Amino acid sequence: RRRRTVLQRQHFPDPSDESVKQHYQWLSRFFHHPNYIKVNGQPVFMVYWWLPDNVPILKELRRLAIQDGFPGLYLTIAMSHTHDELFVPGRDKGQDRNQFPTGLVNKTVAYPYPLKWMEKQVLQVPESCHTKTTLPDRNRTDLITGILAAFDNTPRRTLEEAHLWSADEPELVAERFFKSLQAAIYYETCCFPPTTSDDRFILINSMNEWAEGMCLEPSDVFGYRFLESVRKAKTSVVSCGCAIEPTLSSS
Repeated sequence: RRRRTVLQRQHFPDPSDESVKQHYQWLSRFFHHPNYIKVNGQPVFMVYWWLPDNVPILKELRRLAIQDGFPGLYLTIAMSHTHDELFVPGRDKGQDRNQFPTGLVNKTVAYPYPLKWMEKQVLQVPESCHTKTTLPDRNRTDLITGILAAFDNTPRRTLEEAHLWSADEPELVAERFFKSLQAAIYYETCCFPPTTSDDRFILINSMNEWAEGMCLEPSDVFGYRFLESVRKAKTSVVSCGCAIEPTLSSS
């Protein structure tokens, strides 16, 4: 059997355990902050990975949030799954999100697990977005677009298991990130009927996950390129609206 990297033992206590309540009490001070992200008054709580053992705890956290005065807890779960519309078609999509218990998860994050075939790929806006007559018929999915700034898990894996997406020149790595982010922002802004809903998200991994090379935070290799790409991608859509032409796919 191949050896896997283990960082910390996964332990899920019984939901009635006092530690679960104590954890919620620690979270509560953030949930009540006026700047904390909420959807219809529900604090957004993201779970990085799906495990059946965490279901009872998530249900208990939601119950405690309601007891704490919130209308609920807005749960999102990340998974290894390419986006239904924004990624190159004809590839293995990854995990099946239908495995999640009905009514538990509000949205799932299409997290592009760094497989070899995905290296150097960028998100692409489907051409159907530009057929304006179809926009009233387009319904938003329950997917949140996930984007990697870069990737390098060589510090944590063997040479055979490791994936390295950031070996190119820094300008090229940052440009791929910019194109994916611009496509995601364009998709959320221009591919559906206008809405004021506050449940639209794009997730970038991550601010400072140095162990796997996913860092928006400035570094001596990339400088401020990733942060500048965030500003540039957002500004391009805000200033030019849907008139810009990001990379298109034929899906």
